[in-house]
Amino acid sequence: RNPNGTALTIWCFTTDPSTRWEYCSPLGSSLLERECPTGYAIGDERVRTAMKVLACIVGVLALLWLLWVCCVWSRINLAIALYEAAAQFVYSTPSIILVPVLQTLVALGWFAFWSFSVASLVSQVPTAYAPEGFYSWEEAVGNSNERGKCNSLRPEGFAWKYGGNEAVSDDPCSGNKGDTTGIEPKCWKCAPPRYVFDAKFALSFFTLLWNNELIIAIGICIIAGAASGWFFSRPDSKDYVAKAFVRTAAYNVFRYHVGSLAMGAAIIAIVRFIRYVLTYVENNVKETQSKVVMVLFKVVQCCLWCMEGCLRYVNKNAYIQIAILGRNFCSAAQAAFFLIMRNAVRFAVLGFFGWVMRLIGLATIVVATAFTGFVLLESLDPTISPIVPMVLFVLFAYIVGCSFMNIYALSADTMLQCVIASEEMKLPDEAIPQKFVELRSYAEDRTNGGKAVANATRE
Repeated sequence: RNPNGTALTIWCFTTDPSTRWEYCSPLGSSLLERECPTGYAIGDERVRTAMKVLACIVGVLALLWLLWVCCVWSRINLAIALYEAAAQFVYSTPSIILVPVLQTLVALGWFAFWSFSVASLVSQVPTAYAPEGFYSWEEAVGNSNERGKCNSLRPEGFAWKYGGNEAVSDDPCSGNKGDTTGIEPKCWKCAPPRYVFDAKFALSFFTLLWNNELIIAIGICIIAGAASGWFFSRPDSKDYVAKAFVRTAAYNVFRYHVGSLAMGAAIIAIVRFIRYVLTYVENNVKETQSKVVMVLFKVVQCCLWCMEGCLRYVNKNAYIQIAILGRNFCSAAQAAFFLIMRNAVRFAVLGFFGWVMRLIGLATIVVATAFTGFVLLESLDPTISPIVPMVLFVLFAYIVGCSFMNIYALSADTMLQCVIASEEMKLPDEAIPQKFVELRSYAEDRTNGGKAVANATRE
């Protein structure tokens, strides 16, 4: 029954006149159970089994992902609507693009001034930093087991050779007028390093971190203030077009909120400063401490990194609360924390959706800029190597794309808090632009402290 003796497994006749027979699977067999008569692309059976298990795991994860999407579908619609509103805000308020540009210029100017001042500070090495006296080579620089007198501190000093003085009778290097019989010549002295990290440098470095965080906080608050002002403005009012939302937000920030923003920036700066100090200490004691101590350093730094990320996220939402409601930092941070807890799913969905949007937007900006630059270079002079210009194009596009997408995402975060504020304060539809009333149609009734907070009435 084997046709021509060539069939390797079950076969059957076909109804195709051009094909007399072909392989077939037994009834009740699944795709995973079927054999391959001509052999497997993956010869190792264990690898095939692992691939099957991996396929099952991926299938289960895909099913769970689909279920999660179905459960949070209304939140996804809300995230889409928020990003649409953010796009309308950026389109109608193009001056908002200047905020990160000014931030960058101020940060660069501040960093240049700080670099000049810190160069003067670190070069002021105390005279007592390097020990006085004459030493042998081993005493000065040490050996493989211990450090010497000249390099016992960090940053390390260096040893220099003293030529002696043969005109005197008790010189530690040349001995008695050049006779070193009976003594060990000590012809090395210690010199201080060219720079030193002391308390003055630590204070200056903390100032750098604090000012950097303050510049970031001011930018966030200005963008959030402009977005919230635009959100709650009536498009049918006479002064709607003439309103300078960015200018008003900047005035409010510098007039009322600098202290609150400085408080939030100081918290982040302290955590970052501790991280840098631990990194510096770890690098200095790496040669003398055990692996257990090094692992503890890594664990502590990892915890501080996670703590910084959480604080930075809460601070960002606190700055938005300051921009919308004019609160001080402590009350704004508390309100932001409990706001995130009450609306955890909304914030999680918006955060994930925002990450996807930023990734797609950034990739589009970089690719479009690189392609356009390449076409222009080829049209101007095809003989020029495009490598260096293309690297500059990609770098510039990445910086600009990050700035633009950060504005976009921050505007969407502000819109979400505006929607939640309008819900929890039970603002009527007339208090916000009519075209944004549908944003609240995606919000469900929530329970806050055992009391139901209903959505605002919609037409």
